[in-house]
Amino acid sequence: MPLTPARQYPELPLVDQAVVARSSLVRAKRVANLLDDAQRQAKHIISRANTGAEACRAHAYADGYEAGLAQAAVIAARYFAQCESLQVKLYDQVVNAVQQTMALHLDEPEWLLRVTAAFARQRETYRPLPMRIALPPDAKGAAPALRRQLEQAGVSADIAYGDTPRFIIEWGNEIVEFDAQAVARTISDAAFNEADRPPTPALSVTRSFLESVLHELDATPVVAQPKE
Repeated sequence: MPLTPARQYPELPLVDQAVVARSSLVRAKRVANLLDDAQRQAKHIISRANTGAEACRAHAYADGYEAGLAQAAVIAARYFAQCESLQVKLYDQVVNAVQQTMALHLDEPEWLLRVTAAFARQRETYRPLPMRIALPPDAKGAAPALRRQLEQAGVSADIAYGDTPRFIIEWGNEIVEFDAQAVARTISDAAFNEADRPPTPALSVTRSFLESVLHELDATPVVAQPKE
């Protein structure tokens, strides 16, 4: 049987300069090859495991990122919806306050005197006829001033007190009704309708944020899940 010098395998120590049989060396070589192969397989398995773990982490991060953006969008949308609701409520309160202020202003005796004086100037043909006036319950204090004004204009007046908020004048064949609340609503509605309501800061911020979120979601890379 041919012999192989032991120095060919330096990992095998020499024992008293002994010569090892070839069969023993072959078995040792096979064992060494198996160990090397096992190490390579182990490294490959570890590498695959690391790759899978990285993919899992990336996928989890992407899922978490998308979920976080979606949740943030929901929260922001809810918040700005509440802001918009509050704005509408405040807008309605402003409109109501304007109407009430105008109504109180129009309900002053001065306005009733102006309406009566204007009507008396425009209807000269009715001057010989008595003017019938119905005052709202809260305008009784205007009666003396109205009487004096009409007397100065040469018009006789029959003043009574009604049970409605309307100020009514009957003269000749015409009737004039003046409701301070209704006039205030008409004027304020016309004024607010003429003024275009520009986009509010809340709406602009909401639109910008949601557009940004949708852009981020569209740009998020799709990560393939590793096979089990």
